Amino acid sequence: MPASLPFCWSIFAGGRPAKGRPMEISRRTDYGVRLILDLAGLPDGARSSTHEIAERQNIPAPFLAKIISQLSLSGLVNTHRGAGG
Repeated sequence: MPASLPFCWSIFAGGRPAKGRPMEISRRTDYGVRLILDLAGLPDGARSSTHEIAERQNIPAPFLAKIISQLSLSGLVNTHRGAGG
């Protein structure tokens, strides 16, 4: 596994890893999935700042901001600017 990936996910078919090899994902994908799961764990209507998510998920804040921007443009997350955003 490349050192750039914190971990790999495995695709399972019939209880065994597909062809015995884990699926490698990019760091951007890993962080994006972690972001979505973090947001999904918040109470309904709750907001979290980029800084808070970055700290909870141990993701560099500037990189997370770019990922959030892409997910916002695709309609997967809602963003708000300012102190309450």
